[in-house]
Amino acid sequence: MVRTVEIKGHSRFLADYRGATLYTSTGPVNAKGPLCTGSCTSVWHPVLVHSAGLRDPGGLGVRIGTLDRPGGLHQLAVNGHRAYTFVDDTKPGQLTGDGFITGGLSGQTHTWRAVRVSPRAPARVVFTPK
Repeated sequence: MVRTVEIKGHSRFLADYRGATLYTSTGPVNAKGPLCTGSCTSVWHPVLVHSAGLRDPGGLGVRIGTLDRPGGLHQLAVNGHRAYTFVDDTKPGQLTGDGFITGGLSGQTHTWRAVRVSPRAPARVVFTPK
């Protein structure tokens, strides 16, 4: 389960069950492998889910799915981008990772953005397997 959080002066955002804002990067859409592995996951925490296929609940204004991670794990995806939480978001409703830029080994940079959802999105979002 995830939820949406209204952040005054900003918008409504997708968050994990604790209220930590979810982020995606400008990395490739529907990439076979994750952009963030190893030490990167100590800063950007992958949002893992139990099922390889989730039914998109609709009403969020974004497309929800899953992508495989190494070790047989599954990661929540938003519009084909893997979802993460950010280490410096220590309280619900924080956006400290929004606009954060990281660099990869290939010299490419990626910008991280908080996942904005429809202002009318439900407060609680329950996913069911496909």
